[in-house]
Amino acid sequence: MRLSLKTPGPKPKTMPNTQKRNSLSKTPFTKGGIRGIKSCSGSIHRTRDSRRGKLACPNNHEIKYLKKEEWLRLLESVDNYRDKLIVKLLYSTGMRVGELSKLKVEDIDFQERFIHIPAENTKTNTARTVIVPKEVLSDISAYLKTLKNSPRINKHPLFSLTVRRIQQLLKKYAKQANIEASPHTLRHTHIVHALLDRIPIAAVQKQVGHKRLATTQIYSNLAPEQVREAYERK
Repeated sequence: MRLSLKTPGPKPKTMPNTQKRNSLSKTPFTKGGIRGIKSCSGSIHRTRDSRRGKLACPNNHEIKYLKKEEWLRLLESVDNYRDKLIVKLLYSTGMRVGELSKLKVEDIDFQERFIHIPAENTKTNTARTVIVPKEVLSDISAYLKTLKNSPRINKHPLFSLTVRRIQQLLKKYAKQANIEASPHTLRHTHIVHALLDRIPIAAVQKQVGHKRLATTQIYSNLAPEQVREAYERK
């Protein structure tokens, strides 16, 4: 599934009041200065009214995320234990691929179920702690048993894979699952699914490391109706 926020164009010329009413009546909906059109694919294309403040969005690029059934299909397509762990970590934590590629065992707190991401490993140069599901931590422990005689333990990256290699792996498995997905797609998917599960938006912001809450809010503003409803009911 894709969501997009298009950069607003030049301010339109002033129209007579009658013409304005006729024009607005053709708009599917107008709310909070945002007008949108739902496509048959479920994408929502919206532009921010130029008379209002800009809404933060990652590079104004199209936001892609997976529906829950697509996520499960992707996971089922991964037949390698290490690769499945990588996919699970990207999705369950919302980590950036660069952060995952630098992840060390010493950064993982198995007792408190946290991963500590040092400032130098983040895009924003701000350290943060992310929550990890018990199931994923168990998978990490099982994976470590296969590396117990490896010098990579603790001081070296857990997977020793470049960002590019992880991207290639995701592309391969996404193709097998007949979907489009990248590591960043899984990050977007984590955010949208978290909102669907009614996790407070401030908690989601801290988990994924957005500097501003407005950046996280874009997902609830642009996601389908059920995501916005889940956020409003929290």
